[in-house]
Amino acid sequence: MSQRRQQYDVARNLAGLPWGSHRYANQPLDEPDDYGIIRNTDNSQRFNDAACIWLCMLYDLLCVGKWIGPNRGRIYQLGKLMTTIDVWDFLSFLKAVTTTLLSSVEKKELRQWDRFKADVAQGACLSEPELLFLSLIRKHVENWTDVSDFQTAYQCAVFLSRLNFKHSKLEEAAFEKWFQSECSCAVPRDYNSEEAAVISEWFPIENGALLWDWYIPTHGSGCTAERISVSGAKAFINGTNESIDTMHLALGIDFGAFSMQRPWYINTMVGIEAEMLFVPKNWSTYRAVNMEPTGMMFYQQGAMFSIYHYLKDFDNVECGLRRHYCVDTEDRNRMLAQVGSIDGSYATIDMSAASDSVSNALVRAWFDNSCLRQYVTYLRTPYVRYRDPRFNTTSIYRLDKFAPMGSALCFPIESIVFAAIVEVCLRHTPGANPHYWVYGDDIVCDVRLVPELIRRLKRFGFTPNLDKSFYNTGDSSDFFRESCGGEYLNGFDITPIRISRKFVGFSSLSGVQLSTINESEEISSSIAQLIQLCNDLRSLPTARTLVLGRLRETGLPILFDDGTAGVATPQPTNYHLEQRYNPDYQRVEVHAITVNTERKRLQFHEDSYLGEPRLFAYLAFAERSARRSLNFPEDLVDVRMDPYATKLRARLKWVEKPEVLREPLL
Repeated sequence: MSQRRQQYDVARNLAGLPWGSHRYANQPLDEPDDYGIIRNTDNSQRFNDAACIWLCMLYDLLCVGKWIGPNRGRIYQLGKLMTTIDVWDFLSFLKAVTTTLLSSVEKKELRQWDRFKADVAQGACLSEPELLFLSLIRKHVENWTDVSDFQTAYQCAVFLSRLNFKHSKLEEAAFEKWFQSECSCAVPRDYNSEEAAVISEWFPIENGALLWDWYIPTHGSGCTAERISVSGAKAFINGTNESIDTMHLALGIDFGAFSMQRPWYINTMVGIEAEMLFVPKNWSTYRAVNMEPTGMMFYQQGAMFSIYHYLKDFDNVECGLRRHYCVDTEDRNRMLAQVGSIDGSYATIDMSAASDSVSNALVRAWFDNSCLRQYVTYLRTPYVRYRDPRFNTTSIYRLDKFAPMGSALCFPIESIVFAAIVEVCLRHTPGANPHYWVYGDDIVCDVRLVPELIRRLKRFGFTPNLDKSFYNTGDSSDFFRESCGGEYLNGFDITPIRISRKFVGFSSLSGVQLSTINESEEISSSIAQLIQLCNDLRSLPTARTLVLGRLRETGLPILFDDGTAGVATPQPTNYHLEQRYNPDYQRVEVHAITVNTERKRLQFHEDSYLGEPRLFAYLAFAERSARRSLNFPEDLVDVRMDPYATKLRARLKWVEKPEVLREPLL
């Protein structure tokens, strides 16, 4: 039997197992009716599809050499038992395996099998599926010395870690956590510290003119603010309020003249309340996200991009923060984390609920003597509105935190705050390496700074996430580091493949109308994530075969190419697609779904809105991206891609038919 045929048979057999509805397993995840029957099957189908891919991945990773026969039988047995497990308990078990694996890097005694299993079980009795999984990875866990052994076991344990479920209990827990963070931000603390002086050095008041020169209010591309269905409608509901007017007066901006020329911008009052929502982060956690008022986001976006341009203006601005925070890329954090995994010289620090822990009192105290003072004072939403589904009531809360996720100022201010704390720790630690990088709440710095850094973080109300912080030193010969999605062990990149947070299963794509792919962001994103997953599984042929087969079963016109816009394959014939000859380009084209990382675009409904606000919004966006002055619309405009302005989308369109690749893909 050929290897490809064998992979196909294994994938078909695993997918053909009697997957049930997980009635008992879904008890903690879905809400039963009065008769105890689970009516919502979305969670079950999502878990079933992800578990099928996971089992195929186990086959690819663990059925090697003399272990093909024994492990294949264990995997089939595990697949049959998956229909009876409690999903919540099993995912908790995989999380415990992951935690123990990471601990075994520093604590070599955990590489003893009995100790490892006892640490995973934590005194509980393991179920048969859990024991089967442990027997599968035992060879790679017991006394491991090679990075590849750790990487195999780690990949098996973390693949399902980002599954998300619809679960009202998780939202309740997230609300309680959010409320606790609010109480923590309200605790009086002494913010009279050296961090304020550091921020004043980076953003001195005399540089205000250079910063404000880039302040060009503009809209983002999303349509979620105030639940607007068409982003062009934002131009007709913008406005101002007393806080915004006060800021413009302080900056010396005559926004009245601006509004007189464009009257559609000022016809309503900008609200001071944001709507709080909770969205899934993974299978066990929801997180809070604010839906800011559209008018406030208009000005916040202008402030955010002026900060970014200030940090990138090498010709006119001397800013020490530029050496520790790069707004364009996370690669420098990853690079330093990889260096730290070689000799343990650098630590990677992560925080829990970092954005919800930056208090307004801290920001006001530290930024008071900087040119960012007006931004942090006047461009925050002071109240949040939340509808509690438990009681069907709506409450309004006054925010003690500076700006939660959803505000355009949340990420840059958060990065500046943590960078200032690290800088102060560096100045108090003679001989420490001055190279450190901060990106949001991801910090990479010299391990000698860690004790003082953790102490100062706790002093100002932050909670270091010790499960995701790694700073072991010479006590172990092995070093693991993780930052900005990159994971490294002893200098090797072992970043695992994980199921996407947007994974919704394959059943949701059955019967999808082709006309809706370009219109529905949810459908488009789901298809794009599945094609991306198929390409990520390139080195795991059985799992890839399963995903590819399920994609083909949907009947969607999937493009095959070198992986840049479709499914990666060395022989992209695309015979299954509709073809045509395009005489204008003198090429053969196929009608297919392509995947690309798109630039955020302003989308307008041509029939409903005037051309003037559409043209102005586009030119303002282009000006923010490339220019300091706007002269005439017919001038050439550089539309370079902005950081944080891309998203993975699938599009149905006519594209050039790919030729057969000359070299096989790895």
